[in-house]
Amino acid sequence: MKAVLINIVRDIALLQCPEAAFYSEASFQLSLGIELFKRLGVTARLEMRVPGTGEYLDVFYQHKRSRIGIELKYKTRATTKPGFEYLNQGAQNNGRYDVLRDVERLESFKKANAIDKGFGIFVTNDKYYMSTIGASAGVAPFELSEGRIIPNTLKAGWVGRTSEIRLASSHSVKWISANRAPTEAEEVFQALIFEI
Repeated sequence: MKAVLINIVRDIALLQCPEAAFYSEASFQLSLGIELFKRLGVTARLEMRVPGTGEYLDVFYQHKRSRIGIELKYKTRATTKPGFEYLNQGAQNNGRYDVLRDVERLESFKKANAIDKGFGIFVTNDKYYMSTIGASAGVAPFELSEGRIIPNTLKAGWVGRTSEIRLASSHSVKWISANRAPTEAEEVFQALIFEI
């Protein structure tokens, strides 16, 4: 299933042209649901309420008797390439925290038997997310640089993000790139897919 999701993300999100750019997480979410239907014949439910939790999954579908939950994060930075209107979202520390909070949530949904498998998908054109953070920085545990093993306990301590994240499993960071070189008119994105 992860291979299918990697191919979908590569095909629809990693090289974007102005005519088919995603300017919001919601438009990416909708396109992902459409692609799941086209490729797997499944009906994806968007923003599905997880019974007994009061929480929502970005995408939920059933495939071959497996209940699959997906959490999405889509972060952009502005570009000077003509025709694009991406927002400069910034707040990368919060973005990293939110990506890893989604992984924790998916683990809890799986433990509660609400899903059989989960995927945390993060797509961005902001290279700051992929960079190394100095060990002395308070946000260092949330670093998403290539090859990094995410610690099981992550302590946050900045405005708006104070709750500790406890991951049940180890997760390693492996950024996914497009299968081909971009044209001059395309904006390049990369993705992470955490499997739970």
